[in-house]
Amino acid sequence: MFAGFNLEINEHFFCSQKKTFSEYQKIGKEHLASQGKGVEKALSEYIKNNIVDGSEIQKDWFPEIEADIFLSHSSKDTELVNAIAGWLYDSFGLKCFVDSNVWCYAGNIADMLNSDYSNKRSDVDGGYLYDHKKCLKVSEHVNTMLNVALQKMIDKSESVFLINTDKSIHINRDSNSIDLTYSPWIYMELVCSEIVRKKPLSFYRYDKKVCHAISEKYQFDEINNDLTISYNAPTQYLIKINQDVLKKWKNQFNGKHPFPLDILYNDYFESEVEKNKKYFKY
Repeated sequence: MFAGFNLEINEHFFCSQKKTFSEYQKIGKEHLASQGKGVEKALSEYIKNNIVDGSEIQKDWFPEIEADIFLSHSSKDTELVNAIAGWLYDSFGLKCFVDSNVWCYAGNIADMLNSDYSNKRSDVDGGYLYDHKKCLKVSEHVNTMLNVALQKMIDKSESVFLINTDKSIHINRDSNSIDLTYSPWIYMELVCSEIVRKKPLSFYRYDKKVCHAISEKYQFDEINNDLTISYNAPTQYLIKINQDVLKKWKNQFNGKHPFPLDILYNDYFESEVEKNKKYFKY
């Protein structure tokens, strides 16, 4: 990861763009779908000597992909984030990693493990019953797999964009306007992007084919209606940008620059950008 940005944006941004919100959504969904998904195998293929190989499950179901920007967002902003991913791809050819594309796989893995290991049985009233403690153990393992996969993507990405909306970040007006989040996954991603090793820009410019990428959750933004837990959201290290910055970035891009993110970086890391331009001669 080279840089992180705190992007305040809403659907109105797309009113001034060449395409509609729905069109950018479609582009985003198609672009993200083209990245492919994990290789889903039967649970039996991961069992050796009666032990489930968690590392192999993580590698197959949550593979690392090539992307330029990791988009961290609320599950309630999925449509907005698809449009943002579409706009970035359509405007600059930048590939995004959207964490919500892997949440469903976490649920699938949990269902698969619970069916075999959590004493699944039919309920007299319909549906199924499971052993509570065994379900908790399955949840711990699946959440750890997803957590590690997302952290690897953050470390691998060139930039992280927090999609800051009223659904993802809340202001604690009782504590000097400290940013809060109710999502444990946004919290994890923000902390990870704060402490992850920062790579120099040259790392991404030396190898143009380097894989970069992003995230958030396992549909746990709403843990349940009766339980809401808040976390201090460490956004202070992220560079604040808004819709005007995106418009300026788009206007300055001539379609020929080999690294579109450099244009965005230029206002914040000018010396780093210039140093790399001279060294790599682009």
